[in-house]
Amino acid sequence: FYDDYEEDPSKIGYWRYQHINWPPDGVHPDAGKTLTEPIDRFYLSGKYTVTHWEVDNTQRAGTTGDATPYNKESNKVDLVFYVDGGGKAPWVTHIKTNPAAVKENNTYTLAVGVDDSEKDTLTLETEVYRNGKSIFTHRRENLQANAAGDYPETLISGLPQATEGVYQVICTVSDYSGVGIKSYKFTVVSEGKITGSVYHTPNWENNRKRFNLAWFSSEVNTAYTYPEYIAMPAPRKRGTNIFWSGEKFMLNAAVAGSPTSVTCSIDGYTYSAALYNTGVKNPDNEDIYAGTIWDSSMIGKWGQTAPQSLTFQFTANYSGTVKESNFTVIVDDTIKYWQLHRAF
Repeated sequence: FYDDYEEDPSKIGYWRYQHINWPPDGVHPDAGKTLTEPIDRFYLSGKYTVTHWEVDNTQRAGTTGDATPYNKESNKVDLVFYVDGGGKAPWVTHIKTNPAAVKENNTYTLAVGVDDSEKDTLTLETEVYRNGKSIFTHRRENLQANAAGDYPETLISGLPQATEGVYQVICTVSDYSGVGIKSYKFTVVSEGKITGSVYHTPNWENNRKRFNLAWFSSEVNTAYTYPEYIAMPAPRKRGTNIFWSGEKFMLNAAVAGSPTSVTCSIDGYTYSAALYNTGVKNPDNEDIYAGTIWDSSMIGKWGQTAPQSLTFQFTANYSGTVKESNFTVIVDDTIKYWQLHRAF
């Protein structure tokens, strides 16, 4: 898949293959070369890593001059794949995780079994991928069958702590005559996570910026901690987390997993709201929940004589667990929003 922000077409694409060969095959003759077409036939066994990138074409129809110096390379993307051996090659009998169900933030081990009809000395390589990216490699050499003809199970520890995603374990076992491959896939489901935030309505955000522009000639798009804010001389710069008493609180929460409900409340008060799934996901594949908290009793309730902090507690309820996240805002009503015109 190729895309370009300026909608420039691709001028040329490049492919570069790395090949780790398995006996008795040799290395692919195009390995290590930069090609302008992909290889379409693989007749040698082994592990292949192909790197692909494109160069855009900034030349516009009807324009003069050569735009080649402005053509840029895209990012480089890797794909790993395997071509299996045959004949008298050994094979992987099983791949298991312990525990059988791997959970988020937990450790786990792998157990791999191998066999060979000729009972040759074997080498086992195990690779672990998460969401298509290599995260772990283990190699065991000189695997010998016992008197009964059985090979010892290879137990693998020291893997990275499990995080949410799709995992694939690929095991390759080899001897002098060939290689066998087996893969195992499992999914780690999120145990739950929530990250909440509170922001202004568009009109209140405009009021905040107008106040700062009038007093400080800047919109002041920065958040402040309570100690930072209270240390300022009045009138203070109203950062992004500074509210007037009576504003509607706009709620936003990034939630992982599948919660049964998502709520938010103001710590120490009865104000609360149920949040709804917007259907939007963030780059971490977390669902975005939204909602509001407002009541007429909030008008003039906080920050009348001095700025006051409020803590919003976001809660995601799951089957068997609860995840929480806090977000703190500052309410400062010492200069009323309706007094904005006095600053102009």
